[in-house]
Amino acid sequence: LSLVLGIKRGGAGSGVGLRTKSLNAAISSSIDSLAQLVDICTSVMYQCSFMHAAVNFSQWDYYSCVPNRPLLMRKPAPKTKVEVTEQDVIDALPNVAQCTQTMATGWTLSQFSKEEVYIGRYITDMLSGEKECAALGALHRDLDAMASKIEERNKRLSKPYPYMHPSHVPTNIGV
Repeated sequence: LSLVLGIKRGGAGSGVGLRTKSLNAAISSSIDSLAQLVDICTSVMYQCSFMHAAVNFSQWDYYSCVPNRPLLMRKPAPKTKVEVTEQDVIDALPNVAQCTQTMATGWTLSQFSKEEVYIGRYITDMLSGEKECAALGALHRDLDAMASKIEERNKRLSKPYPYMHPSHVPTNIGV
């Protein structure tokens, strides 16, 4: 959990803190405040939605050109600085069958499911109370504002970046 959330133990009585790079970070045995619970839930929701979308659905951009990001190499990388020829690189790159597997994997992982449910949109209406509906309405407004900013930014880019656009962010991780 600490690797996923980046949670660390703060000072005495401080409960959960975020943003550590330590792999040995400890997790508090208790959640001491509503704010801590909100931080944890926010981190989990971000990891399972926006961050996953940015990492997962962009894979085709990288793996479609195998020399850009080969999943395997047929020869080890040099251990010291030595002159490497073009032929050395070609000999180390995957063969045609391995390249095809890499590309198929990248393509498959970059596709949305036909039944995909996107962030803030739900199949069933489980939120029926006044406060819940108001919160969901606020979320929709925030997502719409985010979408507008991304669309404006993408107009200025030679290659748009769609991966954090709410219409491209599934509600969960489906494998």
